[in-house]
Amino acid sequence: MSLVHAHCIRVVWLLGVCGFLSAWNGYGRPVRADDANEPVFSGPQMDEKLPPLKAIGVYGEQAGKELTIVGEAAERPMVIVFFHERTRPAFALTNQLMRYVGSRDDLNGAVV
Repeated sequence: MSLVHAHCIRVVWLLGVCGFLSAWNGYGRPVRADDANEPVFSGPQMDEKLPPLKAIGVYGEQAGKELTIVGEAAERPMVIVFFHERTRPAFALTNQLMRYVGSRDDLNGAVV
């Protein structure tokens, strides 16, 4: 079996597992249509104060400095990208997201 063929099999298997898992909610039962009427509690709620998110700068003027990412948002919406492995797809997605954020005056962005 070629390396490309083995990789394709892994990708198809992973997509199948993700599709199966996405059909289940966290309670071990299938998602039902009436679940759409239940409110979803996710993330910070309206007017809820965010905790500080501190990081150390890596590039440019911020290199080596402690940054308070959420505090520097100045009450504007913020896109924060977290990725744990430096891969080409991660860099490509992050690059596109940060280009979009950079094109908007009403957004802040950070990569952690």
